[in-house]
Amino acid sequence: MGADAFIAFCGLRYLLSDDEVEAVEANQDDRVKVARSAKLDAYFGRLTDGEPYFFSSGHA
Repeated sequence: MGADAFIAFCGLRYLLSDDEVEAVEANQDDRVKVARSAKLDAYFGRLTDGEPYFFSSGHA
C-alpha cells in the first residue's frame, strides 16, 4: 500500500488551540506574519480528522 503524498519539511511546527486556528486562517497570527516576511514556506492543517491543527513554517 503506497502513500498518496509525501512531504519533507524542515522547520518549526506549532500545535494550535481553537482560538489560534481562527487567527492563522485569517493570517492575523504573529507566526504567520513572521514566516511570510522571512519568505518561508508555511503550512496549516491537520493530518487526519480528530487530530489537532498545526502550523509549520520553514523550507520544504
